[in-house]
Amino acid sequence: MRKECSVNYCNCDLPNNWKDQIISLTALKEVEIDGCKGEEHEVELLKVLLICAEILERVTINLSRNVPRSCSAYLELPSVLKAHPSVKFNIYRWCGDQVFFE
Repeated sequence: MRKECSVNYCNCDLPNNWKDQIISLTALKEVEIDGCKGEEHEVELLKVLLICAEILERVTINLSRNVPRSCSAYLELPSVLKAHPSVKFNIYRWCGDQVFFE
C-alpha cells in the first residue's frame, strides 16, 4: 500500500539507487544537518556528500531529541569521521552537548 505524498515532501521520484549517484558539489564547503534522527539513510546521505563534495571543510550535525545510542549515527559515524580527517565535524545532542567519538 502506497502512502499519499504530503505537500512538503514527496519521495515518489527518488531513484532506488540514490546512494550510488555521483553528483557535482564542487563548491560545497559546509553542511549543517539539523534534526538528525540517526537513521541509516541520514548516515548514507552524509557519506554521499563526503564523496561528492571534494572541498568540504565542515559538517555540523544536530541530533534530534531521544536519539538512541544504538542508532546508525552512533554506530557508523566514528568510522566516517576517521575516513575523512580533513573535514571538521561538530556533532551535538538536542540539548546542545557536543558528542565525542573515540
